[in-house]
Amino acid sequence: MQKSLSFNKGITTSPSDLLSDDTELSASRDLIFRNGEIHPLRQAKQFAQTNNKLLYIHKGADYTNAITYNGHMLFCGTLSDNAITEDKGTFSVGTVYDISSVGNTLVVATSSGLHYILFKEGSYIDLGTELPTYDFYPAFRQWTNLPLGGNTGCFLKGMTTSKLYKASYSNGKFTGCSAWKGEIKPTDNESFFFHHEVNEGSTNEANVQNAIQGHVAELIRIVKENNRFAFPFFVRCAMRLYDGSYARISVPVACYPTVSRNCYFTPVTASDYKETTDFSECFMYAPFHAPFEYRIAVEGIDNWKDIVKEFVVFATDDVIPFHIDKEWRIELPSKTSETTYRTLVTTPSFSSILPGVSPPQDDGKYHFDKTKYQARDVIVPTYKSDNEIIDEMISKTQFYKLFSVGVESVNTSDYVFPTIASNVVATLTSQEQLPVDDYYGWTSIVPQQVLTYNSRINLLNVKRRPFKGANMFTCATLTGGSPSSAEGSLRFYVHIATSTSMIVASSTSPWPQDLKVADSWFFYPDPRAVDVVVWDTSNSRGIKIPLKTHPYLNGAYAFRYLPLTNRMTSSNVSSPPSPTSSYEVLDSQIFTSVVNNPFVFQASGDNTVGTGSILGIAANTEPISQGQFGQYPLIVFTTEGIYGLSVNSEGLYSASYPISREVCNNPASITPTGNVVYFTSDKGLMAVSGGTVRCVSPQLSGANPPYSDATVSFLTFVRNAFLAYDYRDSLLFIYNVSYDYAYVYNLLDGTFATISLGSKRIQRAVSNYPDTLLQDSNNNVYSFSKIPVAQSDSQTYSGTFTTRPLKLGSSIQLKTIHQIVHLFNSAGGTLKLTVWASNDCHSWNKLYSLHGKPWKYYRFRYTLSNISASDTFAGTVIDFTPRFTNKIR
Repeated sequence: MQKSLSFNKGITTSPSDLLSDDTELSASRDLIFRNGEIHPLRQAKQFAQTNNKLLYIHKGADYTNAITYNGHMLFCGTLSDNAITEDKGTFSVGTVYDISSVGNTLVVATSSGLHYILFKEGSYIDLGTELPTYDFYPAFRQWTNLPLGGNTGCFLKGMTTSKLYKASYSNGKFTGCSAWKGEIKPTDNESFFFHHEVNEGSTNEANVQNAIQGHVAELIRIVKENNRFAFPFFVRCAMRLYDGSYARISVPVACYPTVSRNCYFTPVTASDYKETTDFSECFMYAPFHAPFEYRIAVEGIDNWKDIVKEFVVFATDDVIPFHIDKEWRIELPSKTSETTYRTLVTTPSFSSILPGVSPPQDDGKYHFDKTKYQARDVIVPTYKSDNEIIDEMISKTQFYKLFSVGVESVNTSDYVFPTIASNVVATLTSQEQLPVDDYYGWTSIVPQQVLTYNSRINLLNVKRRPFKGANMFTCATLTGGSPSSAEGSLRFYVHIATSTSMIVASSTSPWPQDLKVADSWFFYPDPRAVDVVVWDTSNSRGIKIPLKTHPYLNGAYAFRYLPLTNRMTSSNVSSPPSPTSSYEVLDSQIFTSVVNNPFVFQASGDNTVGTGSILGIAANTEPISQGQFGQYPLIVFTTEGIYGLSVNSEGLYSASYPISREVCNNPASITPTGNVVYFTSDKGLMAVSGGTVRCVSPQLSGANPPYSDATVSFLTFVRNAFLAYDYRDSLLFIYNVSYDYAYVYNLLDGTFATISLGSKRIQRAVSNYPDTLLQDSNNNVYSFSKIPVAQSDSQTYSGTFTTRPLKLGSSIQLKTIHQIVHLFNSAGGTLKLTVWASNDCHSWNKLYSLHGKPWKYYRFRYTLSNISASDTFAGTVIDFTPRFTNKIR
């Protein structure tokens, strides 16, 4: 009888020797079955050596650079055909977890956070571990109600009737008034004014209301047209980066040109009387207003000028603290002096700015003083309450571009006036909006893994340290000096309730304002903040303020009082809390950057995958289901299984869905190869393709059979292995630094073999797709792509392979082999065959000749020597005679 053997199943360990097929091998060292024949396996070719560990290949349109690492320093150099240099920059980065890149920017995951290194004009520039931090200080120095042009008179001719009143004073202070019909002769204790009463009739009343409302609206418009500010609003600053995105968005700062009211009319007084004057004709109104000033202090901006292009200041629309379209009243000064008119932020030079005018005092009332501010009529609107003003301010969450300033203009020594384009304040709500709210943009993040996909950086296994907090919440009031130069005393301690613990974030720099305004507005950019302790270090006292989640912004806030109304003087805490340096562990989330921008991670790029910890991710280029989940999803490996992330039209991930319950036991093994992602599990080597996960090594799931070349089982070997992809030959090399051999998987035929490594054990594989670079323990660097094509390879090779027990048709029948013919295609190679025989698959006897005694099982060991890369072994033809039973001989 005759049988042809072709060993197309490669190495197998399962099933057992008693059930194995004649096409299976127990060992195949340096030879592999592919394309229908046995071929020699070739090692990646050495082409370079480095002084340090090869970490990453950084590729661009006109450069290919190699990044190496010695345990705390990165070395950047050029990757060429025959060498790797380390001459393009050296950077101290500490412990490196992972590295990737977007464009010309290296993104290094280190123990200190993301470290950015920019490649520019042939060399690398160290940008540091995060975008620059900055302090933004808005302020108002002086305010005035001097006219700005336009309509400055509210004419009530024919609608009101004026009556002469005499005002009385004691020591210059107003004591009362009464109607007067006599001669006007002012004395030190008297003055005269005209009180205006609306003529009877609904038409007159309506006309007066329309005249006043229209005049107020017109004057407010004029103030805004002059880019001045009269009423409370919020302002934020943001960095605009090279791609137009915004980062490091400051907390909203409450700005108060005036606090409330700010609606004072000035009528013509009796001292201005002339025979031709019509005292019922005109009231004068101009709201108090002020120009905006600011200061931006940035550290380390010089290295970031290629990234940060400008700082942009955004403002909300203002909150007018009275109702323009509701009732206005003309009141006598005796009533006015009893009405609260809290109006302006404190400034010491009111009378020098506006001679003859006295502001409300701390009690919030007008104090008519004959020498400064004589008694007169006041037109009073319908005021909004403090709570109404606060609620309206909280609802102001749309921020509009006010002005921008280039990076070369920051870090000024004092406050400056911005260049605001003409009419911007008047048309503020039609300006460019701040497109996003800040999403943990000030926190420090430390990822364990980074992956670039679709020109975006993806961060995995993130530890996030909370933001220490801002140091400016209410605009400064300048009196000639700079508040930034004043010694601050307030520090903020914010309690943040994370899913696992309570973190205390402490501000790093003191706030140069008074404790009494600490709870007039406070904001922390994390909605989980529960309270803040404001501690006055100068006086060793403090207050604890509860925080609320802001209904519209990504943060928590306190807004209990308007400025100048809070008189918080008593302390309700005895000492400040101790700050913590705890990290928040976010191991089930993937943070995805803005496209082509590894510096900004917005809320839209935050995805939670399952409930377990994420082990790794890889791109899967095979659609899971056409049109269902998107064409190029990411595969996410977690401790509870495998998920797919579908990609929407914007390149972000729109949904996650479970693919399999398989669990990767070694994240270092996750390797994409074209349209299949390979990884290892407790089952062996696994493959993800589309929505299918399968084990591609079930034939190696058993214990090593006798005559195996492997020292441990395949499942033990792959538990701490890493993979390297030979793109050209469609081979997957499986390395484990503890062993002097590696497994090789033929992706096309599904067969396994082993390859000898000797003393140069491969330590790591670095992708240079479609090539893969390898490095051994001596820092020699190898490349698969530099292996010559088989027909041009002049090197000779050798290898061995051993069959599983050959049954030759029956495992219980004795048979005698008479002839063995090999299908060996080689010009100069040699083949040596060793044959063993057994009747129980346990005790084996080496045969030195054919014929003779029959055996149930045979085992062949082939040794091929001096073969070329193009030589092949197709199989063996065996002539044998079975020993027949129950037959006549």
